[in-house]
Amino acid sequence: ATKPELWKDFFKSRFKDAHITACTIVLNNKSLVETLVRRRKLLLQLQDMLPVEELYDEHDLENSARKCAPVPCWKKLFCFASDAKVIVKAIYKEDKLIQKQSQKKFNVSKVFITFETQYEQRQVLRELSVTKGDKLRFKGIMLKASRPTEPSDIRWDDLSDSRIAQFAQRLLTAVISVAIIAAAFFFVRYVRGKNMLLAPVVITLLNILSPAIVSVLTSFESHPSETSNTTSRYLKLTMLRWMFTAVLTTLVTPFTDTLQDGESLIFAISIQFCLDLVRLPLLRLLDIMGNLKRHVLGPRAKNQRHMNAYFQGDNFDIGERYTEVTRILFLACFYGTIYPVAFFFTYMILTMMYCLDKYSILRTWKQGPKIGSYISTFSTNFFLLIALAYTFMASNYYINFPFDNACEMGESEAPSNYVGTHCAQIDDMDVERFNISITSDDRTHSFCNQKFNRRSFLPLRYYQSEGDKYVTDSQESFSTFYRWVCVIVLLLVSVTLFFKIAINFVISLFCERCQSSAEVMDNTFSDIPERVGYVPKVNIPGYNFPFLICNIDNIDESLVGWCDPKKSYDHNNMIFDVPTVASAVTINREKKREPKRKPKLKSTHHNHHVKCTTENVEISLENEPLENEPVIHEPKAFINEPQAFSIVKEWAPVRKLNLITI
Repeated sequence: ATKPELWKDFFKSRFKDAHITACTIVLNNKSLVETLVRRRKLLLQLQDMLPVEELYDEHDLENSARKCAPVPCWKKLFCFASDAKVIVKAIYKEDKLIQKQSQKKFNVSKVFITFETQYEQRQVLRELSVTKGDKLRFKGIMLKASRPTEPSDIRWDDLSDSRIAQFAQRLLTAVISVAIIAAAFFFVRYVRGKNMLLAPVVITLLNILSPAIVSVLTSFESHPSETSNTTSRYLKLTMLRWMFTAVLTTLVTPFTDTLQDGESLIFAISIQFCLDLVRLPLLRLLDIMGNLKRHVLGPRAKNQRHMNAYFQGDNFDIGERYTEVTRILFLACFYGTIYPVAFFFTYMILTMMYCLDKYSILRTWKQGPKIGSYISTFSTNFFLLIALAYTFMASNYYINFPFDNACEMGESEAPSNYVGTHCAQIDDMDVERFNISITSDDRTHSFCNQKFNRRSFLPLRYYQSEGDKYVTDSQESFSTFYRWVCVIVLLLVSVTLFFKIAINFVISLFCERCQSSAEVMDNTFSDIPERVGYVPKVNIPGYNFPFLICNIDNIDESLVGWCDPKKSYDHNNMIFDVPTVASAVTINREKKREPKRKPKLKSTHHNHHVKCTTENVEISLENEPLENEPVIHEPKAFINEPQAFSIVKEWAPVRKLNLITI
């Protein structure tokens, strides 16, 4: 059903007093949209190659290509740049593909219904949540209704992808993320073997590059909304940064180097916190790329479009900011038991991060899509995992203290043949010889492997042979408390996460259409000053404004949500890139402009009966028959547009009168 009137009649016939203000029918035309996007990118490349103030002629691209400057050899070699003639051939190839794809019949994937009042919306969703049977069937198809997200949150070009395809894409990117972590582990271990001081620097660089790596991975995923896309970025970025910052440092550090003087784990952690303390204000306040774009590249831009792009701020990613916060907290809780100064560093870093984020939001970052509070709610799960990691690491660090693989032997005094001063040298190490003095009061120790307990996930009980006992009596007694705390925290976190998942699953099955208990607003949709409708669009890098992928002749232009002050919406509407659709829209517009001849009716007697209530207005007319009634000339019929793009239509609101006096 690609006619909005059918959906309007469907809801009006089943739900009393439900006024439909707008209807958006989304088609499964992703292949066509992707081809149109590629064509626009090629046209942008051609435009950038033309001289300043010279625009390409879409009807004579060969002539425009002859005006383009030749591409240098170094750009062809290193940037894989193409000549203007090659770009024109690619555009013609895309035109043929567009003409072929536009003739296909696309099915309906989603339908967005906009009601005039919030009360009508909640009333319909409430009835749909408890109604079964024919009331949910539209032409024999069972409908699944739910409250959509904000229009700016929807990714219109990904709405038609199936859930199986989305799951496969996310599984593949997750496997690649694990492979990246494994490669980073071997690289950091190699660097630490060369120079221990370089390992924290490499980890800091990996944290800086993590957002770019995750952006490349998520670009291969399909998400129906920006909230879903941000959540996927949040998960991958958190996994990478937690592993890079805390876990890799522990894995690459030898067990006996945890607390020793010099190149120890404590020293590496302190360097990591100091780098974070310096890196955040240095990169954010200097804003090297932002200042370079605004003060160097922007004033020297070849056209206004390039200048506007240079003066746009960086994207604000709420998921990336939550990842940075949880990374610092995870690092502090992971090593807080053996390095308590980490909590002081965390306080300073989080305070500084708050000030820097506030400055960036007000000064440098541009406004992102309205994604709601889902990311904030979702991030609470990671705080539970941080608390769980703290209890486990505290138990492991306490029981493995002092990290020396030395177990005290039963003899109370050192053997007589060991007493004295000895000259020693460590094999396979570039260390000079040193003296060791042993007295009769020194205790004897033997080697025992503590590494097994270090790798144990849940230290409930420790098995130690008589000769390898390294845990003191005080450690053993106090570790009992830690072991039970670990069990209790694990149960609490597991139960909390289980109930969260179970509740969300039940809501998605039975109460997906249930609404919040917040107070209903009295404003109508048509009276909102800055209203935004569900108008399909797609963003293309390099352009200052989005591109529409639907005909907006049947809606008010205020529903689009943005406006180019110099050009009309047709310039940023890709339906005009399809010749058959463009010609049909042009013909229908000309027919709309044709004047309508209104007949002059003869004066006659009419009996009027008007009945008005606060709910509706009933009007009946009793007219006497007219003599020689003139014929009304109907306008020419409109031609049907090819159903290659989504359909959007808006209806005028029904104004209810409170009182009529006749």
